[in-house]
Amino acid sequence: MNTVVQLRASRSEKPTVRGGRGKNADYRQREYLTEPEIDKLLAAAGDSRNPVRDRLLILMAFRHALRVSELVDLRWQQVHLDSATIDIRRAKNGTPSIHGLQGDELRLLRTLRRQHPHADFVFLSERKAPLSVDGAQKLIERLGEAALRSLSAIEVELCAKLSNGPGAQIRQTQQRFVGS
Repeated sequence: MNTVVQLRASRSEKPTVRGGRGKNADYRQREYLTEPEIDKLLAAAGDSRNPVRDRLLILMAFRHALRVSELVDLRWQQVHLDSATIDIRRAKNGTPSIHGLQGDELRLLRTLRRQHPHADFVFLSERKAPLSVDGAQKLIERLGEAALRSLSAIEVELCAKLSNGPGAQIRQTQQRFVGS
């Protein structure tokens, strides 16, 4: 017995399933921030309540192509101030690697370490607890509003991942060595 079932489009004025979120191109024209925009974010971070932490957060995200979840999970055990390197543990099946630190990052890291000598995590909230992903995203959004325009944390994260800046070069190099 062969039964054929034909489906028809709904004629209802209120469909039960929504179309969902549109494509990123519908919301913004590009998926990254430029270096001058990052500089404006860094300037805004310098005027915040915790300028050392905030400037370092922006610099690390941009230069090392870190996701927000990777930033807030960064521990002092991963930072090697004597050799100016940092062990990066990637989320979402990313390739772990060792990155070099530049002079301004080292100065900020040393200052942050002096402020919180017994902390396990690099980025702490004002209550000395590890900064949450939500807290970091809101912080980046506040800095973006102060510096540029209404900027979501997702745009800064995409900037770090997709820009033509140092972060993209790191990911491209990793992909070449891994071969996937």
